[in-house]
Amino acid sequence: MATLTVLALAACSSPSGPRGVTSEEADRLSEVFFTNFDNEGAHFVLNAAPTPGTAMVIEGEVDFVEAQGYAVVSATGSDAPVHGVIFSEAVVLENMPQLVDLAATAGQQPFTWVARPFDSTAYQLDSLLGVLLGLSVQQRENPLLLEQAGVQWLREDAVNGVAVDVFEFSPQVRLWVETGGTRLLRFEGNSSTLDRPIVIDLSEPGPVTLPLVEEADVVQVADVQDLYDAVRSGA
Repeated sequence: MATLTVLALAACSSPSGPRGVTSEEADRLSEVFFTNFDNEGAHFVLNAAPTPGTAMVIEGEVDFVEAQGYAVVSATGSDAPVHGVIFSEAVVLENMPQLVDLAATAGQQPFTWVARPFDSTAYQLDSLLGVLLGLSVQQRENPLLLEQAGVQWLREDAVNGVAVDVFEFSPQVRLWVETGGTRLLRFEGNSSTLDRPIVIDLSEPGPVTLPLVEEADVVQVADVQDLYDAVRSGA
């Protein structure tokens, strides 16, 4: 994941916050995204702030080691037909009941999932999942760079009953990190296309097993492209 520190603000001198991070806090922050990788996976709830005509909640499990996951989707706008998703950095499988029914009336062989390439520029869903998958790195960051970039400690708070420190990397990026530790409980940021504020809550760290999908239950999007486009457009 590209470091977020390039977006940081200049540190303030206030001892109560906002203030620049201490060396100990910078050490903790340098481990946060590696801790996600080291924990292998987590349960997540992703809320995308509404933009005109759109809103989305994605809840499921993410495997940070293999960069993949699965989730239930609740959305409005063009993503509304998607009820479930299995995803990786290469492929997205979408469960779209409306598409399944429409394809059946057109004589298409029954299927449960439609497969398409992952594309964060073409699909809002993918731009959000891309941020989720980016909350993991295989090695710690340089804590000195975090201090020099002006990352700020804002305040003490809590997420789902767990005490946290809230750190700000920029006006758009905040990390809610377990007090005294390196576990990330909440990420506040933006979609990979930088046009959609999001909040991601992480809990239940540990290995994740994706559901098994039979090949016969999957259709390639190219085989139902016209129907797929019609469902997404609401036609």
